[in-house]
Amino acid sequence: MVGIWAERAPVAFDFGEFVERAKQEVAKKCPVVFYAPCGGVPYYRDLTIPNIENESELNNLHAYFISGYDESSHEFHFFDIFSDNGRMYKSSIDAMADAYQVGKDRWFVDAFSIYSAPNMENREKSYREHISFVDAHHDPLQVYGFMADYLDFEYTQSSIVYKVSAVNAIGILLGSRKFFSRFVAFAGYGDAVKAAYHEMYLKLRKLYNLINRLFSNREHFLIDEIKKRLREMGRLELGAMELLREYLRNNGAYLPGLLPA
Repeated sequence: MVGIWAERAPVAFDFGEFVERAKQEVAKKCPVVFYAPCGGVPYYRDLTIPNIENESELNNLHAYFISGYDESSHEFHFFDIFSDNGRMYKSSIDAMADAYQVGKDRWFVDAFSIYSAPNMENREKSYREHISFVDAHHDPLQVYGFMADYLDFEYTQSSIVYKVSAVNAIGILLGSRKFFSRFVAFAGYGDAVKAAYHEMYLKLRKLYNLINRLFSNREHFLIDEIKKRLREMGRLELGAMELLREYLRNNGAYLPGLLPA
């Protein structure tokens, strides 16, 4: 990203140490990102429950973004893009500590601070690197086909939902495509490109829900539908990437959000 860099923690924290380090970082206006279960932080648990098929999904990991701390209420402030535009939330550190005691091994599997680096900002370089990547990117996206091919086998082997590779893979794809659809809109791509990536995000959201249903509720009848949707996603990804290239070929040298003319 332009003008920022991140420093990862070399080891996992216990809860008290993490809280103190996070408070120090946000006091310096440096956001902190950490991974923990979806059910571990109260605001995200409340957002998640109406949108899941089975409470076992609350064990899946989520990346939390701490942007501030309120000493009077002993709450962290979080930014989250659960809704399309994103918004701020608050959660009690004491409530987080209680959830941490239930499954410590699922907390802080990764954590890092984000620092501003204005002297590193080089929009021209960032723009050129983006253009070069789009032009050279020809990934056949075999991951969707692999997931479809191994879905029956995974269904017979997996009993803990958050350990299923297909659940984790679709969760990662869903998050990355949501962020990238926001980037496409910010960068200034045309309506067709923006619509393609937004459609991809919506379809991945549906697919994520179906895969969680399959493994949470053991609904075997969903397998054929999920395989069909996985292969459709592979085609959508390739089509969207071609739209990116076509837009860049036909619309001049600059994207207004990345590098205004």
